[in-house]
Amino acid sequence: MDYFRLTSAAFACIAVGYAAAQDCANSFNPVQDWTWTYRTQNTDKKGQVQATTWQRQTQSTAAGFDTIVLSGKQQPSKSPYRCTQGAHTSLTVPSVAGAQITKASVTGFSIAAPANWRVGYEWNNVWNVEGRKGLLRGAGDFTLHYRIVDLEKVKVPAGEFEAFKVELTMTLKMKAGGVPLNQALPTSYAWYAKDVGLVKQIWGRGNLTELMSLKK
Repeated sequence: MDYFRLTSAAFACIAVGYAAAQDCANSFNPVQDWTWTYRTQNTDKKGQVQATTWQRQTQSTAAGFDTIVLSGKQQPSKSPYRCTQGAHTSLTVPSVAGAQITKASVTGFSIAAPANWRVGYEWNNVWNVEGRKGLLRGAGDFTLHYRIVDLEKVKVPAGEFEAFKVELTMTLKMKAGGVPLNQALPTSYAWYAKDVGLVKQIWGRGNLTELMSLKK
């Protein structure tokens, strides 16, 4: 067994991990070994509210990091992210109107680089997808447009934070069998605090996520 090769490989892994950690550093979406506990309330069409408490952790990877969600007795779920100079891009392919996605590529960012967090800044995250639904095949773009609209005080169970309010609008422009399947989805809002991350999120009708606690 070649000891030099083994130790060289080990140091290479450490170097890659360190570089990835440096590239992922973002005070508005920290990737430290912390545990965030959230509570999500979903309101169904009948107006009934269901609440779920869950935890979020992060784990470094060669390209960036994974977010790990722990909820009750369910199996932990992982979502991969890519890092580019502090900006984070989700690599989880979005679901598109019940279609089966066969090919997908992504450009842009899900979380802006830390230097760009200011009111008025906006950015895009665009998925180019191909797929099929039944006998129809189609292709198009799923665009997520983010805009920082305010810096305000937000009170949640974990405390009161000064947080940037981010508006998210989503549009789908797709053709299947030559037929346009364009759709604009409801606007959602999320609040991010420095050195904490996501503290609150509102989407749809009466759906709410709030930070309950953060263990550093």
